[in-house]
Amino acid sequence: MTNPDKLFEVFTALRERIASVVLRIAPPQEVEDIVQETYVRVCQAKNREMIREPRSFLFRTAQNLALDYVKKAESRLTSTTNLLDELDFNVDNLQPDTTFDEVATGEKFAQFCEAV
Repeated sequence: MTNPDKLFEVFTALRERIASVVLRIAPPQEVEDIVQETYVRVCQAKNREMIREPRSFLFRTAQNLALDYVKKAESRLTSTTNLLDELDFNVDNLQPDTTFDEVATGEKFAQFCEAV
């Protein structure tokens, strides 16, 4: 049986270890969000009083959230790649931006005229 105070105590005691587990799966910039989401998800669990091993439950939840993050990131990457393929995106067809060159040339010409 797990009450909210007990969950908080266990979470606080294991926070750094949970973060290290998540870091093995997800990118460093996402670790803190996943660790926080772990606590939120555990607190929102429907049958929280049925959790006999809060430590294991916290680690499993964190691991699952980290894996979900990686799956979503891979899915977004695949979707973006597919979209670029559909658009027939070709880097060779891109035209360079000549705005800087035009402005620089205009300034050089103005300096030349002023000097003459």
